[in-house]
Amino acid sequence: MIIENTRITIHKSNICLVGQGTIGSLTRTLIALGAHVHVAARNPVQRAAAYAAGAESAPLEALPELLPRMDIVIGSVPLQILGEDLLRLLPAHALLVDVAAPPGTIDRDAAAALGLKSIWARGMGSRAPVTVGRSQWSGISRRIAEIRNDRSGS
Repeated sequence: MIIENTRITIHKSNICLVGQGTIGSLTRTLIALGAHVHVAARNPVQRAAAYAAGAESAPLEALPELLPRMDIVIGSVPLQILGEDLLRLLPAHALLVDVAAPPGTIDRDAAAALGLKSIWARGMGSRAPVTVGRSQWSGISRRIAEIRNDRSGS
């Protein structure tokens, strides 16, 4: 999707991933392709994983400093974090790719109003349903176990 929708290569581009949860492997892939990867995440464990993979990591509060130099922004958080105020900070050529479940990370209406190219690429389940289902079940089953542990410990 990125290659099809930009005039630049991934190699040497500045890419910001907003969120590091289930798409952590994307961080490693982008680094392997030669991108300068920055991960902005709420969770310090996710930021540490991004750093260990070779990315620069920062809390979400650092987005205003990061966004002005990004070529590509990938959102994976199912909470609209990138509203008009943050989108205004991006260069005009920036590509926005939202892979999150609704409502998505990116305010796509605001992006369109600002003339930014935005793609909602959350259809991966239809392309690789077994892999996506396995990945989702991994997270769901882990959360169920956490809930059970919390209830049995109280």
